[in-house]
Amino acid sequence: MRFSRLIASTTLLASAVMLNTAAYADRPSVDTPAPLSAVMNAQVFPFGAPQGFKVLGDTKGKNCNFGFAVSLNGAYTISKIISAPLPWTSDDLGLPTSNGGNYTLFVQSVDGAPNACKGQATLTFAVVLPTITKLQAVAAPPGGAYRPNSNILYAGDVFQFDVSGNMQNTTGPNRCGYTVQVKNKAGQITNTSSFTEFNIWDAGVIKSPGEYTVHAIPYNTPGGSPAACLGSAEIGVTFYAKAAWVTGIKLVGFGYHFNGGDAAGMPQFCPNCDSIFSPPHNRAFLQIVPTIVGATPGGTCAYGIEAGADGGGYGLFFNGQPAVPSDQSGFNSPTDAPPYWNKYDSDSNTIAVTILGVTNFVPYPPCNVLGGKITKTITFTNNPALKVVK
Repeated sequence: MRFSRLIASTTLLASAVMLNTAAYADRPSVDTPAPLSAVMNAQVFPFGAPQGFKVLGDTKGKNCNFGFAVSLNGAYTISKIISAPLPWTSDDLGLPTSNGGNYTLFVQSVDGAPNACKGQATLTFAVVLPTITKLQAVAAPPGGAYRPNSNILYAGDVFQFDVSGNMQNTTGPNRCGYTVQVKNKAGQITNTSSFTEFNIWDAGVIKSPGEYTVHAIPYNTPGGSPAACLGSAEIGVTFYAKAAWVTGIKLVGFGYHFNGGDAAGMPQFCPNCDSIFSPPHNRAFLQIVPTIVGATPGGTCAYGIEAGADGGGYGLFFNGQPAVPSDQSGFNSPTDAPPYWNKYDSDSNTIAVTILGVTNFVPYPPCNVLGGKITKTITFTNNPALKVVK
C-alpha cells in the first residue's frame, strides 16, 4: 500500500490537509514540485535523548508540502502534515522505547495538497534503554611481576574491568545504574562497587589467589535517578599468586650401558651393579626439563611431576637457578649438570609426563603452571645408540 493512501485513510491526517489548504495558498510556494529525501539523526536513540530526522532537498526558501507518519508494529503513533522550505529539521519525536523492535518513518507528498513535494522516503530507527551487553577483564599494564601474557592477573593487584552497553552513556539521560560484584569460589562477595556509566573501572585489590566470578547487574540508584540499567553480564576470572611460572617442558629419553660388575659410579641408578654377579645390561633414562621463568617472593616455589606408571614427585624452583626435581642425583653421562634424570627399567617406554601446580608442599608456595598443567608424551628405549627429544 502506498503511503499516500495510508495517510489518506487516517482521520487525523485527512483533517490536517483540509484545515491547512487555505493556509497553503497564503504562503510562498515552489513553482514546481520539489524532490525530497530524508535521513534520521541516528539509527538508535537512547530513551530520553532527542529523536529527530531531516527532510532533504532545496526549495530555495519556498514552502514544500509533505506529510510524515511513524509506526511501530503496524500501529501509527504520529502523523503530521508539514508546509515548510526544504531542507527541514523535525522537532523531537518524543517516542517511548521500541521494545527491541524498530519504528518506521514514512515521508511522502500528500495527495491533493497544493504545492506538494514529490518523492518519498522510508526509514527505520530504534529507541532503547541503556543495556549492559558485555563485561571483560582489562589486561594488566606492563611492569611488575613476570606474566606469560598480559591477560594474567595477580592477587594483590588492583583489578580493572570494562563494562560495555548498547550505547555510549557517559553523558545526559543515557546513564543508568549497575553494580559490579566479585565473588570467590565459595560465592562470597569480596569486592563490590556501583556505577552509572559504561566504562573501564576498578574493583579494588583482590586479596587472595583463586577462581572468581565477576557480575555486572542492574542497580537502583538512591532516589531512582538514573534508573537501573537493563541486562547483565558475567565472567570468570582467575587471580594468580605472584610466583615463578612453568611455561613448557622438554623430554629427553636414551639408553645407558652398564658393564658387568660396574655401577659406573652411579649406585643410585644401579645399586647392585658393582657386584661380581651383575651382568652387563642397558637401562633407559628420561630427562625432564621444565622451562621456568619469573621469581617467587621468598625465593622458592614447588611444582608437581607425574610420570606415567613411575608415579611422580615434586620439584622445587629456586629463583635464578635451573628447575631440578629435588629427589634426583646427578647423572655423570652424558651430562653432569641439572636438570637430572629418571631411570626406567623396561626395554620400551611410552610415558606421559605432566607438570602441574601443587598446594600441599609445605613450606613452599606453588609455582604457577601455564594452562594449569603441561603434558608431553615420549617413546624411547634403553638402546644407548638411540636418543629421543620431545
